Amino acid sequence: MNNQSIILDLDDTIFPTKTMDKEVFDSFFNNLTECLQVEHDSSQINDIINELWIRPIDYVFNKHNVKYGLVLSAFDFFKTADINLNINPYSDYSYLKSIPQTKFLVTTGIKNLQLAKIKALRIEKDFEEIFIIDPIIDNQPKSLVFKQIIENHNLLPSQIFVVGDNPDSEIKSGNDLQMITVQILRENIIKGDNANYYIHNFNELKSILDINHE
Repeated sequence: MNNQSIILDLDDTIFPTKTMDKEVFDSFFNNLTECLQVEHDSSQINDIINELWIRPIDYVFNKHNVKYGLVLSAFDFFKTADINLNINPYSDYSYLKSIPQTKFLVTTGIKNLQLAKIKALRIEKDFEEIFIIDPIIDNQPKSLVFKQIIENHNLLPSQIFVVGDNPDSEIKSGNDLQMITVQILRENIIKGDNANYYIHNFNELKSILDINHE
């Protein structure tokens, strides 16, 4: 019996965020720019917008001291927009899909946007459960969701593998709960110093799963 489970991040772990069509979000970024102009200069705004393509919203806003109340109206875009994305998983996702371990998806982002990504990627059925942490609604740490997974599924932390690109988010949360953490170093991802293992694609997971099998 295989008691191992895998918790996965979405953005730049399962698919490359840079492949999203930026024109789909023109209206949102135009509105966001208008909101930010109240307290931020053009250089700061450019940095914020560029970083939002590669970093979680909560990370970017905290880094640049963006007040959520200042920009909330811009996020109304995601309540009504019909978001159609032409995106695909990384090619090595097929290996992840083929292995028997139970998988959970835990992603941070605007709920309707993350749902649109998941739908476009056609990966809904690959996971036991999917959790979306929307920082505009409830900016809780991933560790709280990880605890929920442990409790609801009666899992051992020592047999849970957390795989993601962000050392300050899912990797830190996994370490806090004594899970096995794996940072995936996709293109342009900066290597952290706090993961138990480092891989470049999902195929490299096999040896890690094998040596940690109880």
